Amino acid sequence: MIRVNLLPVRAAKRQEKGRVQLVIGVFVLFIALAVNWVWANMNQNALDRERQNVKRVKAEIAQLDKIIGKVTELDERKKELVRKLEILDKLRKARTGPVKMMDALSRAMPKDVWLTRFEEKAGQITIVGGAIDNDDVGEFISMLQRSPYFKDILLKKSQRSKNQDDEGTVEFTLTGMADYSA
Repeated sequence: MIRVNLLPVRAAKRQEKGRVQLVIGVFVLFIALAVNWVWANMNQNALDRERQNVKRVKAEIAQLDKIIGKVTELDERKKELVRKLEILDKLRKARTGPVKMMDALSRAMPKDVWLTRFEEKAGQITIVGGAIDNDDVGEFISMLQRSPYFKDILLKKSQRSKNQDDEGTVEFTLTGMADYSA
């Protein structure tokens, strides 16, 4: 019987299959590396774009912080100017207020009323005077209450004094607040 040794053919086919598998494996490995490189490159580009966006946003924030600082400074200057204007207005009123208040006082006095003392301390006023009768005192109080320069006018004392003619006069004391801002 003839014996044929097929082992070298099988070994050659096996070697050929091994080479094909090796070539396919190398090809697949090359494709995988190429795909991985492309994917990593895309991610790196996206990361670089995001870093640039972050830098741009930080630059915008820094610029806006400068603008906010300027606005805050302008607000402080505005508040300071408003405060100074209020002080100037208060000084102007304090300068002309007493003159206007005394004018209002003289206009509020009825014919039969006279003053013997007028005091003003820290806005609190005391008026001492006399009148022919209580009606004149009441009229004087109502005129003072209508004036914008006098607030909270109260009658503290009203007393009839007797003269030698048996007709007396009324001595009165009023208190209240002076308002120069009118």
